[in-house]
Amino acid sequence: MWFRLDGAVTLCLDLTHRPAPRPPARLVIREVGRGDLPLGQVAEEIDRSATAPWRCFVAVANERFIHHAFVQMRPQAPFLFRVFTAPERRAEGVFSQVVEHIAAVLAAEGATALYSSSGRRNQASLRAHRRAGFVVVRRRYDPVVLGVPLRPLARRLITSARALGRLPR
Repeated sequence: MWFRLDGAVTLCLDLTHRPAPRPPARLVIREVGRGDLPLGQVAEEIDRSATAPWRCFVAVANERFIHHAFVQMRPQAPFLFRVFTAPERRAEGVFSQVVEHIAAVLAAEGATALYSSSGRRNQASLRAHRRAGFVVVRRRYDPVVLGVPLRPLARRLITSARALGRLPR
C-alpha cells in the first residue's frame, strides 16, 4: 500500500464521578517502588521515556506478575503509559481492574482525571481503554507515504530550518 493513515488518540478517564472499585478477582494490585519493578524493567529506562516523576502499579496472580502500568505524575494530570498485560490474561479484564485501583488512589490524592494514549490502529488497546471508562478526547492523524511517516519527517525539516535561521523559533 503506498498510502495509509496512522495516528494516535488521547484518552481521558474522569476521576470525579467514579464508582467505588469492586474487589479484584483473585488479583493483588499494589504500587511498587523503583527497586521492585516487574518483568526486569529498569528504572533508568523508564526515566528516559517519562517526562515527569512516575509511579508503577502491578497486578499479581498466583505470586506472578501479570500486569504493570506506569503513571507519570504530570502537573496537568496523571498520564498512564507503558502498560503491559500477560498475553494469556488479556481477555480477563485485568487492565480495567488495575485502572480502577489507580483511579481510586489518584482520586483520593485529589486528581480529577487520568490520561492515556494509544495508536489509532491498536483496536485491542482502544477497546480495553473504553471498557475501563476512558473516552477519546483528541485524535491525531499521521499520513504515511510508501512506508515513510510524514509527521516525523516534517518535524525534522522544521527543526533543521529553524537551526539554519530560515524559520522563526
